[in-house]
Amino acid sequence: LISVFSQVPSVLKGKVIDETGEALIGVTIIEVNELNRSLNGTVTDLNGNFTLRLSNPDTKVRISYIGFMTEEHTISGQTFLEVDLEEETQLLDEVVVTAEAKKIGGFIPVSERDLTSAVSTVDMKELEEIKVSSVGEMLQGRASNVDITMASGDPGAGMSVRIRGTASISGSNQPLIVVDGVPFEIELDNDFDFSAVTQEQFSGLLNIAPEDILTIQVLKDAAATAVWGSRGANGVLLIETKRGVKGKTTFDYIYKLSILQQPKSIPLLDGDSYSMLMLEGILNSGSTEIPKELAYDKNWEEYHNYSQNTNWLDEITQTGLAHDHNFSLMGGGESALYRFSLGYLDQEGTTKGTHFTRFTSRFNLDYHVSRKLLFSGDLSYAYSDNDLSYRESTEHYQDARGVRQLAYIKAPNMSIYDFDPEGNMSDNYFSPGENFQGSGNRWYNPVAMANESTWNRKQHRLRTKFQLKYNILDNLVFQSFVAYDIDN
Repeated sequence: LISVFSQVPSVLKGKVIDETGEALIGVTIIEVNELNRSLNGTVTDLNGNFTLRLSNPDTKVRISYIGFMTEEHTISGQTFLEVDLEEETQLLDEVVVTAEAKKIGGFIPVSERDLTSAVSTVDMKELEEIKVSSVGEMLQGRASNVDITMASGDPGAGMSVRIRGTASISGSNQPLIVVDGVPFEIELDNDFDFSAVTQEQFSGLLNIAPEDILTIQVLKDAAATAVWGSRGANGVLLIETKRGVKGKTTFDYIYKLSILQQPKSIPLLDGDSYSMLMLEGILNSGSTEIPKELAYDKNWEEYHNYSQNTNWLDEITQTGLAHDHNFSLMGGGESALYRFSLGYLDQEGTTKGTHFTRFTSRFNLDYHVSRKLLFSGDLSYAYSDNDLSYRESTEHYQDARGVRQLAYIKAPNMSIYDFDPEGNMSDNYFSPGENFQGSGNRWYNPVAMANESTWNRKQHRLRTKFQLKYNILDNLVFQSFVAYDIDN
């Protein structure tokens, strides 16, 4: 005799109402097991009725509805269930909603949907986790039609900025830079050649700490730059710094540690391969005169100085470290808003002998005398100390090159340090006055110049601004400011 037992699924019917007895539409009814997993579910109809097929007569059902408290009921063979849901009430704290119109051009509030001119905006919140040390590094690849070229890979080096390409052959192509409504003046010598790259003059932008910047707007076309006149013909960079906000005084400290490394270079020949290639070139040209520097004559007294395998690029390259400290204090009440910040950057370059140190401080104060009258004051000071790698003067050489450029083409069979005829290395750098590549003035020892040469640039910059703003009407504002910029 074989007996088979099966559990017949049961059906639960019911109705869901609120405290007033009115039926609730769309209430969710779910069957759950002992592990709180959902098995079956349904919702109430227009009259608050529901029908739920249960997998087990002894189970639990959960009833939930937006704005009402969730309930659970144990079903022990029941076939009908009437539920009276209670409303869920929660107390909320005060909610304050504030809005600020976006300013395009630094003067007139224009919403983004009404904007018709060519403007790109870079929000610093998107770059908080990215290690950058200058405005140029911020903008690289962040705004369309903006080309930024760094003068070199050295820390603190200048940069060249182009908005929508080069507009002039003989004149300046650099855009106008405006910081908090005040043009950032760049002083040029009277004999300065505008057709040359002017990135060194723009290195002053490195003295604005990235953590002090709120947004950067790039004005590209004539409509966007019209308010700045002819000075904005090459475009305008509008930099807005952070200011105080209403609330309790808050302190922020940010420390960033960065490890800087040069990317892997193209493969370079060693000394032996280089000498063989040069000899092949000489012989293929039909000449039989072989320079002593390539002959590998062991009886020659300079043999050891011209039989090495020197990787000049590796010899001048190092792993750099950057320490970036930033401290800020901000707050304010109904009338006064303030922000104070300090920044210190200590960056070691990837080329030996390069180093950049920057100290910045900034204080912003906004005082609302009334709803219509506002006084504001800004004070900023920046100091930078920059050790750059050696570079030839453009006055003497049209194709002036730096240490790293020469390291790529310097003969790798030459020695870094001087050897005597017996092959004993000295502490003196090997820098012959003439060699088969050319004059020693141009074909100098890159390691010697990287370690021993000095090119130091110090800069002090103090900027102050006092502003008066009076709202005459909703669409009529009187604004006046005076600014001082001392650069040494």
